Amino acid sequence: MRVNRSPPFLSAQLRAFIFHSLGTLVAIAGVGYIVFIYWFPTGLGELAGRNSLYGLCILGLFTSGPLLTALLYRSSKSQRALFIDMLLVAGIQCSALFYGVNALIVARPLALIFETDRFRMVTYADVPEQSHPLLEDWILPWSLRGYVVAGLRAPASEAERLQRFDDLLADIGPSQRPVYWQDISLSAEDIRNRSRPLADLINKYPAQRKKIEAIAHQAAATEKNPDLVWVPLVSRLSLDWIIVLNVGTLKPMGFLPLDGFI
Repeated sequence: MRVNRSPPFLSAQLRAFIFHSLGTLVAIAGVGYIVFIYWFPTGLGELAGRNSLYGLCILGLFTSGPLLTALLYRSSKSQRALFIDMLLVAGIQCSALFYGVNALIVARPLALIFETDRFRMVTYADVPEQSHPLLEDWILPWSLRGYVVAGLRAPASEAERLQRFDDLLADIGPSQRPVYWQDISLSAEDIRNRSRPLADLINKYPAQRKKIEAIAHQAAATEKNPDLVWVPLVSRLSLDWIIVLNVGTLKPMGFLPLDGFI
């Protein structure tokens, strides 16, 4: 007669780990859908640090969830002890989920603001706390709406000019205050004067020709006779990006990790 000498708790422990892992994967997939489709659109995710933040979120969920379950679950424990253990694990994992999602929402792009000769990507973390009430409802961090594209208006008074100077001393740029944003159409002339044709970009970066032309082909498929230009794009994480836009509609067509200050 063959005797099974495996630990009596192993099958139940493994089953608990698998079930918890499946539930965690569902949560990860749900968060990923929101992250990749709504909060970090194609092209801006890398600039905003999406992949590293999402990776940390996944790591935190698995460490605080299935791995902790595998460590604590024993069928030999009483029902009361198992309930308390699993309740504790659920609380820890929910906290990890909240922390991970919060890190993602404060890093997601809220706006692309044209300032002087470049666009600046502004995130919720970039906006000073006292300016949070000035954010429109549809670009609050938990919103599923996309980023806004806007311009930067000139100071309306001497007090505003002094406020901007004080902000610069505190390392706060004017693009970080929504009160200074204006409709992008009001900055159209400045954008046309500061932007450059794609041919200049191809001449500077011939090795990136296919990527640049891919953006042009995609724009031609979605826009009618697009007039494509590019402008430097910066953020608090990088200064080496460019934005390609249809200068006729001022609609962004794509983004590339290239130094635009050439």
